[in-house]
Amino acid sequence: MKIISRLLVAAMLVFAMAACGDKEDDTPTNTTTTNPGTNPGTNPGTDPGNSSIKMGSIISNGSITIAGYTFTNVSGVDFDNDGVLEFRIAGDDQYPYIDYNWTEGGNNIVNIEDQWDVILPLGNGASIGESSRFEGQGDASFGYILDTLPQSFYIGCRIKKDSTVHYGWVNVHSSSGQLSWGECAYNTTPNAEIRAGQK
Repeated sequence: MKIISRLLVAAMLVFAMAACGDKEDDTPTNTTTTNPGTNPGTNPGTDPGNSSIKMGSIISNGSITIAGYTFTNVSGVDFDNDGVLEFRIAGDDQYPYIDYNWTEGGNNIVNIEDQWDVILPLGNGASIGESSRFEGQGDASFGYILDTLPQSFYIGCRIKKDSTVHYGWVNVHSSSGQLSWGECAYNTTPNAEIRAGQK
C-alpha cells in the first residue's frame, strides 16, 4: 500500500512539473500589452495587425479647381479614395507649397513651432495626433526649408471626414528642389493617433 501511495505521489509530482514546464514555455516573459501599430518601439512601416490603418491614393499630374481657379499638373493625396484630393502640392519648383480646403478644426498639416504655415518635416515613427501643432489656414509653404529637406520625409495631416477627425501621414520625396508624393495612410478610427510611416 505504501509503494502504491509513493508511486501515486511521484506520478502527481511528475505531472505537476510537466504542467508547470508547459505553462512556462507558453507564457511570454514580457507581459506588457500594446496596441498593435502604436508601440513606438516597433518599426511603424512594417508593424502588422492594425486594421484601422488604411492606405490612400496618390494622384500625379492631375488638375483641381479651387474657388473658380483651375490648377493643372497638380499632385495630391486622396486619403479615403473618394476622388477628392484632401491635400495638393502646388506652386512652381521655386515656391512649392501644399494647399487644402481649410475650415476650423478640419483639414490641416503639422507646422513648425513659431512659424506661420511652414511645414514641419517628420521622421519615420513620429507621432501625429491631437497634440500635434496644426496652425495652417489653407496652405503651407516649404519656404526657406526647401534646400534643407531630407530626401524622404513625412507630413503629418489632420483630415475631417463626415464631421469626424482622423490623422494621417504623407511620405514626400525631395530631389534638387523637386517634390513628389510617395505614399499615404490614415487612421480610420476617429481621433486616434498614427505614426509616420505606420501601415
